[in-house]
Amino acid sequence: MLRSRVISQSRLEQALNKAADYIANRQCRNGGFCYYRYADLEESNLHDTYYAVAACRLLQRQVPNLDRVVEYLRSMQTAGRQSSYLYYYAFTAQRLGDLGLLNQTFLDKVAALQLRLPPAGRNVLLSEWLEDSLRIIRLQKTFASGLEAGAITDFVHGLLRRGGVGATPNLRDTYLALRILAELDSLTGLDEVTAFIERLQLPSLGFKYTEGSVSDPDIDTLYAGVFSCTLLGLDIHYAGDILHTVLSRQRLHGGFARSSDSLGNLNTHCKVLRIIQQLGVNPALISRILLENQRVRLIVFDPQAEEIVKWIP
Repeated sequence: MLRSRVISQSRLEQALNKAADYIANRQCRNGGFCYYRYADLEESNLHDTYYAVAACRLLQRQVPNLDRVVEYLRSMQTAGRQSSYLYYYAFTAQRLGDLGLLNQTFLDKVAALQLRLPPAGRNVLLSEWLEDSLRIIRLQKTFASGLEAGAITDFVHGLLRRGGVGATPNLRDTYLALRILAELDSLTGLDEVTAFIERLQLPSLGFKYTEGSVSDPDIDTLYAGVFSCTLLGLDIHYAGDILHTVLSRQRLHGGFARSSDSLGNLNTHCKVLRIIQQLGVNPALISRILLENQRVRLIVFDPQAEEIVKWIP
């Protein structure tokens, strides 16, 4: 028997309008964004600016004060060489249409990045290594040529013990490994990973972090679960539960929080909007319908409904 959750038009309208307001209220006077911005504290940074611009695109809303955002990016052109700095700068500029921001100096910095295996004998956090490697791979695939990643491909495949990645196999590290393999066109021979992801799908929770987890999943875990299924072509069995959970994480200021006892931030905010979109609920479509004043009702069925989303006039 299929279970259903009904999410009213007014609930979606309120959530998405607050989500858009949250982004605008995180913008600093210099055009950049900062998730903890207040009247007397502004510390804009590329990380938050990247997620703010991405969230605006998901909602198909105009980026607030676009000219100031561009000027902020121009002011950051020569400030760093780290993969994280280059990644957030480059893909924000790309979303805005480049505008001459990706010059030869930037391209030289990307070409100089080195993709390395974790150093032997040193305590390197696996999650950090996976995140850094993924950033470098995406940068060099997009903005450079001659990416050599055969050793990385073999290493990441080797991490997939008992189907998952991590000292205790977990969903978030497994997703990062899958993202790397997808970028390297190597999503093959992953039957054990598929079985691992399937075992982590649970009613009410949506996904759990590890096979032994007993706590409610945070947004990072749900995000990893939804997009691991997307990469592997798996059905998301409990879409309604996931949608209900992510909407319940919205705070009074409009931002979405990672867990039930945390505050909102722009990274999590963007992840929630991506989850909503991936489950078949297009935030941009909802925004347009609401602006046209149409009465809609969203019904999300699980598990494994033929249609995840139906619009009812």
